[in-house]
Amino acid sequence: MGQLSVQHRGTGKPWVGFQSVAAVPRTQVMNAGYVLKKTVTAVQGANSQSWKRGDVVRIRLEVSASADMTWVALSDPIPAGATILGSGLGRDSEIAQQGEAAADGARPDFVERGQDSYRVYWSYLPKGNAAVEYTVRLNNAGDFALPPTRAEALYAPKCLASCPTRAGRWRSLEQQALRRPCDGAAPASGRQSPLYQYLKDVVCTIC
Repeated sequence: MGQLSVQHRGTGKPWVGFQSVAAVPRTQVMNAGYVLKKTVTAVQGANSQSWKRGDVVRIRLEVSASADMTWVALSDPIPAGATILGSGLGRDSEIAQQGEAAADGARPDFVERGQDSYRVYWSYLPKGNAAVEYTVRLNNAGDFALPPTRAEALYAPKCLASCPTRAGRWRSLEQQALRRPCDGAAPASGRQSPLYQYLKDVVCTIC
């Protein structure tokens, strides 16, 4: 434990402020001027108790502000390799985004669908509630440790909210492998038709 010593010389009245910053994992919600709520919902038959590669997830972020503030940023990290839908680029899916609600309250001025997180910016966020939703597809299996979701006033960094991911991690399992026809027996006749051979080669290539 370090020690700090302060001395004052002179007749003026001193004013001293201290701030300590430590890089430690955040396990509890922190609200300081903002209250942040995150809701994760499974889409298209996914199971929220056991995520798998290829699952589509709907995420809703709700921010409650205690005062009017200019330039507020909201950042929500996503698992490595996941894709945020809605960019309009290749491998995007409008069908998977059906049911995604429009922004409630103040509409964000800028939206970033990055490779590591979803970010929105308000040039002016009034007192009250605001909410945004986005859809993400899990492309990789694994156990991902993520930083907390964070809302912060850019020019008043002490006004913030931090909401850690449940247990600080995302877990996505591998889909159960399909049984390859090439691993099975040939037709009872012992002869392989051209169609059987074609399907065997195609499925083996996909697997």
